[in-house]
Amino acid sequence: MTHKNSSESLKRVDRETRWNAILDALYLEGAMTARQLKNYLRLQDMNEVAPRITELIEQGRIREAGNVKCGYTGRPVRTVTLNDGRLF
Repeated sequence: MTHKNSSESLKRVDRETRWNAILDALYLEGAMTARQLKNYLRLQDMNEVAPRITELIEQGRIREAGNVKCGYTGRPVRTVTLNDGRLF
C-alpha cells in the first residue's frame, strides 16, 4: 500500500507533467480547444486534460482565446492559449 504522502506527491508530479505537456502544445501549435489538446497529446479521456486547463487558467499561465464550433459536438467551445505568449 502506498503511503498517503507518496500518493499525494505522485498526483502532483502527474499534474505538473500534464501542465507542461499542455503548455508545450500551446507553444508549438497556438490556441486549441480541450478536445484538440486531448487529441494532440494522444490522451483517451477529456478528464485527463480539462481539469488541467482549468488549473492553468487559475494559475494565470494560459487564458481563454475565443470560441469555435467543435467539429465533434457541433457546439461552441472555448480555445485557450498561452497567457501573453510566455512560458513560466
